[in-house]
Amino acid sequence: MKFNFFKSLSIFLILLTVASFNSFSQTTSFSKAKQTKTATLKYIYLDTPGFIEKGPGGMNGLCYDIIKDFEKWVKSKYGITINGNWALARNNSFPAFMQTVKSAPDGTVGVANITITPERKREYTFSSPFINNISILVTHNSVGTLKSPSNIRNAFKNMTAVTVKGSTNEKYLRQIKSKYFPGMKIEYLTSNMDVSKKVSTDPRYFSVLDFTYYLSSLKDYRTIKRQPVMDETNEYFGFIMPKGSGWGPVFSQFLSDQYLNGGQYRSILAKHLGPNALKLLDAVQNP
Repeated sequence: MKFNFFKSLSIFLILLTVASFNSFSQTTSFSKAKQTKTATLKYIYLDTPGFIEKGPGGMNGLCYDIIKDFEKWVKSKYGITINGNWALARNNSFPAFMQTVKSAPDGTVGVANITITPERKREYTFSSPFINNISILVTHNSVGTLKSPSNIRNAFKNMTAVTVKGSTNEKYLRQIKSKYFPGMKIEYLTSNMDVSKKVSTDPRYFSVLDFTYYLSSLKDYRTIKRQPVMDETNEYFGFIMPKGSGWGPVFSQFLSDQYLNGGQYRSILAKHLGPNALKLLDAVQNP
């Protein structure tokens, strides 16, 4: 009798889990949402400081607040009520995140600081950019300030670059190597946080970081230094969706200049990334 009870309980729990998974995994295309006036969107995210993360009070970050503004806008513009389900990418892994979004049904949105590139646009649908990235060359603060990019070859001749393999930051370092510093040595670490720690604690290393990681590192390591002459601003972050998603144009319509230049957006930017982020973005955009 005891065996049958536990067997029945196990079957019930399995069915409950499957039912919950199926309910969570169902998403709604925009074309269907226009008919039913309701939609379920699944937001796949990567923990990204300042951008999106789950804390004791729930989801938080710049991207989360933008998504909430988007949901309110969709309700006002199209009369569609959005029910959002949030899920951390498997193992908080970038490759797993990208693969999950790529193979997901319409109504899935990838949320993180994802760089929009021509290569990725061939395989995914992106929203319009919600922020421009600044790639920042960083060193220990005991290293002198570069006066021009052409000086890097001599000024950093006894130093080694460190980065994450396959990242856009590695790509920028290789561009610097090709153009200004043919003898540059490059070593690899597993994460940007490891990179920022290495540079902040050892004057023999330098790197390139996205401005969000630079600002985060500035809080943790006062010894990290920006080399402004090497700032690169030709990258943009957007929300990423499966190729052909009908929600892509809707996100792009929402992320208009009117929204991105408005007080609401700037207030959440300062809230999550800090006033230094606003100053940095304004300085680069309006030199």
